Amino acid sequence: MKARVVLNNPQHRLKPGMYLNVELAEAQQESAVLAIPEEALIATGTSNRVLIADGEGHFRPVEVTAGRTQNGLVEIKSGLEAGQKVVTSGQFLIDSEASLRSALPQMAGQEEEAKSYSAQGVIKAVSDEAVTIAHQPVPALKWPAMIMDFAITPQLREQMRPGESVMFHFVLTDEGARVTSMMPLNGAKEQP
Repeated sequence: MKARVVLNNPQHRLKPGMYLNVELAEAQQESAVLAIPEEALIATGTSNRVLIADGEGHFRPVEVTAGRTQNGLVEIKSGLEAGQKVVTSGQFLIDSEASLRSALPQMAGQEEEAKSYSAQGVIKAVSDEAVTIAHQPVPALKWPAMIMDFAITPQLREQMRPGESVMFHFVLTDEGARVTSMMPLNGAKEQP
């Protein structure tokens, strides 16, 4: 393990670039802690969640407060009780797809739908999973005019033609920007 430490060195025995062998004394824990495997913890960036089994193939996301991590385990300070069954791996491969599908939207917290934004632009390129658009500024996001890729669905891909001027709506997801709808602007095409 690499670490950077600041030490008093009044006699100048320690020199820059020296290596030390250090042994850390383990802190004595006065009471047992609740811990789960690290892979069971789903970190969303703003919160930590765990999928717990409610029985009969149903799963429910629970917000937890994570503590220390050691030897592949993470301490859970709040949100779980001893004895609850947690999904430890393959959270998104659970057989009970329907019950998982209903639980996952709750993991986003209070937001049920992503905020939608709109812009005008010119389609530069279309691939199987993305469209490249040179779009005008998006004031709501403080974005300047730029050329960027947006994820698309196969249905939308069929409507897109390079060079076409469009008005489009999009949402921001953890994976990036995704076009939700698109409309040609009076059949206008980019001039060469």
